[in-house]
This record gives sequence, structure tokens and C-alpha cells, in this order.
Amino acid sequence: MKTFKIVDDDIVFDGQNNIVMVEGKDEEIQSINRVFTTRLNEFFLEPEHGFDYSVLQTKQVDEEQIRLAVIEAANQDPRVQEVEELNIIVERKSRKVTIDFKVKMQSGELLEGQEVLDIA
Repeated sequence: MKTFKIVDDDIVFDGQNNIVMVEGKDEEIQSINRVFTTRLNEFFLEPEHGFDYSVLQTKQVDEEQIRLAVIEAANQDPRVQEVEELNIIVERKSRKVTIDFKVKMQSGELLEGQEVLDIA
């Protein structure tokens, strides 16, 4: 698949103001990251798409609840076969959660990525 490259929630343009495209392994990682940065029910055309941010909006953040929400979100991409590894770091002072993930795709390829989410 080929799609727009997105960095910091913005479409990327090259030096000639052309939209930069992303495909292959990079597109698959971007697709998974976009699920994590989209709140569940945020996209009205597909309300089941996104990450359940309610697990981050509690007084006592439960890492196991975050882990389950991450796995559920990653599996929204039909190309993901399984989540192989997850490392979740909750930084309470800076109010951030870092998610390092390794997923096995239907193609058999292992992909690694990272996403940092705000605890708000």
C-alpha cells in the first residue's frame, strides 16, 4: 500500500512542495502508529478505529490495561498477525507513555516501532 507520509500529525512535503509518499514496511509502521494516535470514536466514519485513551485518563494508570488497549489497537490493522513484544514505559512526571512494539505481520515480516502518548 502507498499513502501520505505523516510526521507529528502533519502531511510531509518535499523541497518542491510535493506530497511525500510512504510505502512498504514504513507504511505499515505508520499505519499502526496512526491507530495509537487516534482516539477511539474520534473518526466518525469508523468509530471503532483508534486507541482507547480512557486507560490513560485514570488517577492510577494501570500498565496491564494499557497493554491490553495497545494490543487491541494494533490488531485493528488487518495486516497484523500478532503483537510479539510490548514495552510500555509510564513517565508520570512528564505525563507520557512510551510504547515500544514489535508485531508480526501476515506477510511473516517482523516490524518494530515506537509511539509516545500524552497522559491527559
